[in-house]
Amino acid sequence: ASIVELREHREEEREEMGKGVGKKGWTDAGPTAWNICGRWWCCIWMDNTSNSRRFQMAVPNITLNDGRTIPQLGFGTWQVADDIAEKSVSTALATGYRHIDTAAIYGNEAGVGRAIATSGVPRDELFITTKLWNSSHRKDAARQALETSLTKLGLDHVNLYLIHWPAVKYPGQFVEAWDAMQAFRAEGLALSIGVSNFNQEHLDDLNGATPAIDQIEMHPTFSQKAFRESLLSADIRPEAWSPLGMSKDLANPVIVEIAQEVGKTPAQVIIRWHLQAGTVVIPKSVTPERIASNFDVFDFVLTDDQIARIDAVDPGGRRGVHPLAVLGSRPRGHTVRPRVSIDSGGLTSRRDDYPGLT
Repeated sequence: ASIVELREHREEEREEMGKGVGKKGWTDAGPTAWNICGRWWCCIWMDNTSNSRRFQMAVPNITLNDGRTIPQLGFGTWQVADDIAEKSVSTALATGYRHIDTAAIYGNEAGVGRAIATSGVPRDELFITTKLWNSSHRKDAARQALETSLTKLGLDHVNLYLIHWPAVKYPGQFVEAWDAMQAFRAEGLALSIGVSNFNQEHLDDLNGATPAIDQIEMHPTFSQKAFRESLLSADIRPEAWSPLGMSKDLANPVIVEIAQEVGKTPAQVIIRWHLQAGTVVIPKSVTPERIASNFDVFDFVLTDDQIARIDAVDPGGRRGVHPLAVLGSRPRGHTVRPRVSIDSGGLTSRRDDYPGLT
């Protein structure tokens, strides 16, 4: 279907879904959500032969520099195969997530699209992010890449489109990509635009609009606090990928101790820490129980002391690839294992085995 046909279909779908919504926003068609006072109120009606349950949770909405809002807690799909992505995103949507993050290079946009199509959730209640890969930074290539992503997702637009990496193999091409992104926003193909894995020097090279988001590696053992604060001061919202430190931070003694204090899991404590810092966070899991657990973070608050203790954990432990080390494209389905170690100051000579790009 063409993008125009998809838009017309979505309008008809929205009108039809609206007929079934009652005073409280419930619909027998499936999950629904609405925005009240800057929060997504997600109500899920789960029917089976024996009983029905209703869940209500509040996900804070954050206003971006373009005036649009983003649910602060989302669901990531990095390193999730296409067929598994369909199942896990379906589970996430049924749990109450409305913000889904994918990327062209993940190879799972089609699976994400199938989950969206069968979810019963109206399009205007969803926030969908995808990303432009490194080898498509030229203007014409960027447009083709976005059109391909939209086709796979089955959408006529994405809520957020990000330049995935600055990709130093192609010097300066991300600047051309950013010009193209601004055109996509003007055309309504991407409602908000931003970047991912951009350092300050990359941000300084951009022309025109300020990115709404910079999606970067952030977790307790690599909090990037100074850069995070710098982004906020520039009205760029930081978004955390690998928010649990590739699960390595879950065993940190400070995190474990605080989890025991509040009666929550280490993952829930870390997600809550991100939320209270004002960071957009996209934890990933393919396990239904963990998908639900990661969403169950709105019934407790960390104290100032607990926040300070988590902030003090940071040893500068970057677990992903430094932006200056990501050179260009890689074959779909192949994992990059750079044989270098990276710290906050740049590349070092120590060998390391990084498990993949995000």
